[in-house]
Amino acid sequence: METRIKSDPRRQFLRQSTLWLIALPALVGTEVAQANKADKTDLAYRDKPGANGKSCSTCGSFVAPNECRIVEGSVSPDGWCIAYSQR
Repeated sequence: METRIKSDPRRQFLRQSTLWLIALPALVGTEVAQANKADKTDLAYRDKPGANGKSCSTCGSFVAPNECRIVEGSVSPDGWCIAYSQR
């Protein structure tokens, strides 16, 4: 004897809601990250290395080829700002 389980609307709703909760941060994550970045002038950014040869390319926030997780806009791998943190 074969038993079939009818589709429960509550389970279907929970399943779909869970998928949206998982997918939502991935869909808006980049916009939120952009909104939280600081202006170059606020962080004293410059296109030249800092003291002791510190540069964006050796910073933990640098994303090759020319982005930063902290500074808004394009940055030079040879640049530097006060948010520098060595990798």
